[in-house]
Amino acid sequence: MKSRRNLLAQADEIRDRAVGEGWTQPALVQALVDMLEVSWLRAHRLARGWTLRDAVIGLRGHAASLTSPPHVDEDQLGIWETHPERRPRAGTIDLLCQLYQTDATALGFTGDYSTDEATLPLSKDAGSNPRQHRVWPRALTTHDTKQKAHIAQPLERSGPLIADTERPSWGTELRALREARGLSLRQLAASIPMNHGHLGRIERGERPATGQAARRLDQALNGGGLLLRLWEREGSTAKADSDVASPVAPVAKPLAGLAAMQAEREGSVTGEVIVPCRTRDGKVRFMPVSRRALLASGTAGLMAAALMPHSAAGAPRTLSAGGPTPVEHYRAARRVLVQADNLLGPRQVIQAVQQSLAALRTLREQASGQDALDLLELHVRYAEFAGWLAQDLGDMQSASMSTDKALQWAHAHGDADLISYVLGRKSQLAADTGDAMDAVDLAEASQRGTRPDSGLRAIGEMHRAHGLALRGRELEALRAYDSTLDMITALNGNPTPWGSWLDEGYVRVQRAWSLHVLGHHDQAAQGLTDALAGLPTTYERDRGVYLARAASAHAGMQEPEMASALGQEATEIARVTGSARIIGELAVLDAQLTKSWPKTPATVEFRAALDAIVHHEA
Repeated sequence: MKSRRNLLAQADEIRDRAVGEGWTQPALVQALVDMLEVSWLRAHRLARGWTLRDAVIGLRGHAASLTSPPHVDEDQLGIWETHPERRPRAGTIDLLCQLYQTDATALGFTGDYSTDEATLPLSKDAGSNPRQHRVWPRALTTHDTKQKAHIAQPLERSGPLIADTERPSWGTELRALREARGLSLRQLAASIPMNHGHLGRIERGERPATGQAARRLDQALNGGGLLLRLWEREGSTAKADSDVASPVAPVAKPLAGLAAMQAEREGSVTGEVIVPCRTRDGKVRFMPVSRRALLASGTAGLMAAALMPHSAAGAPRTLSAGGPTPVEHYRAARRVLVQADNLLGPRQVIQAVQQSLAALRTLREQASGQDALDLLELHVRYAEFAGWLAQDLGDMQSASMSTDKALQWAHAHGDADLISYVLGRKSQLAADTGDAMDAVDLAEASQRGTRPDSGLRAIGEMHRAHGLALRGRELEALRAYDSTLDMITALNGNPTPWGSWLDEGYVRVQRAWSLHVLGHHDQAAQGLTDALAGLPTTYERDRGVYLARAASAHAGMQEPEMASALGQEATEIARVTGSARIIGELAVLDAQLTKSWPKTPATVEFRAALDAIVHHEA
């Protein structure tokens, strides 16, 4: 059995590589399961760099609002992680799902969750390797349908666990899950939609299911990815008619450990990228799409940088007496990359940032003393920047993972300003994902320990103001914006090095957007228009965001023609930069125009422009 310390150290190495190479969170979890031979529950904890104590503290935080919170300690959590036959109660599983922001299936829990764990004693021969306890998910029985639906835990990638002749067919599993949900063939077929006769033939094994059908059926039946995993395992001979995954619960494709991930990173066109996609219901969503499908579409030009293979990181610069030191080199390089991001967008920059992260990791292993500390600070800055780029690409999971790593390294560095800045970024990320409460709490945390005259306090107050607006607390939000402006005035022209972009104009832009959130569309439109007039020409991506937000504000003012015109300007900038932030705002505008003025020429023209730069679900 691996010691806890050894396991955490190995997990840290894999997680560092994941950040450096831009893996998604599901891919990291999969790698931890495959390489460390740990359970899915433990892999989710290790993916976040948490000890058992960290996870228990997090669970208690989620349980604080419950009238009868379950008691969980480190020993109990460790048992659940190492012995799959020992399951928590349903309420505890729900808390674990909240803690790890996923579903029960992804954590490895199967079957009826209502069983009291006290009735499930450990078997005498229960080993520490969770793999030996995994079994192929059986078909549902009549008894199961009276209880809770059977959902399989994630399956092994290393080979069959029982003979193929013992496995129920994919159609059998589909029928069992349908019956467990109490749906007839016609009802399920109508919800997809699909001809019910064709669906019946799929259940009987007379016709193969396509990959798209498997995803849609799994989503309709709330299968948590079970049907898709079984479809992949069965090796359907039918070619999938679409490589677009479910917008609600995208399922990471199985990867056979680190080697497969690395092969995908280096030149393969079979991997996935997250792109804006016009779905069949007419909405624009960010979804995983295969590189191959994107190359075959008419919108590959927009995502050209995403389709390029990820080359291996160049050799890191070594310490030398004659030229710039590695610290000087990577500081200068980051400034150039930030400027390039403003002008060209994230897809042109993220590969260089990922290469720099990997190179900095190598340099840190070789350095000591002040050099090591300076390189660690740079690692924080690059990880935070990688999180920003992933956020601008619409990949919120990768954004969260990179920003979490930046915060971990900031704590390791020990600089209070460094920690404050990354906490502010986490607040901004929380706001962009709709978590208003975390946006406020993280912003307030970022202000603790900062000097009264620090620009970091102003940054935290601005993020707090927008979080309050998202929570509908208008007066508090507007006061916080006024307080932010007062703090900037008190800086006397000496902005923080962590927020050189922070000035009165930037704060007024954020205030205008908060006013739109609060329903004051006319004030928002005016504030954003004023901001556009004074925006530097090098801030092309920000111009696109402001244009899209101004368009949304004009739609709120019942001015579809102006909204469409501004939206088309933003669309052109989105085409050039590939910014998901712009397209995300345009998706909101698209929904506004379609709902209120679906057939007006202005709406039709705008939607045609937007359709030209987004992928389309088959």
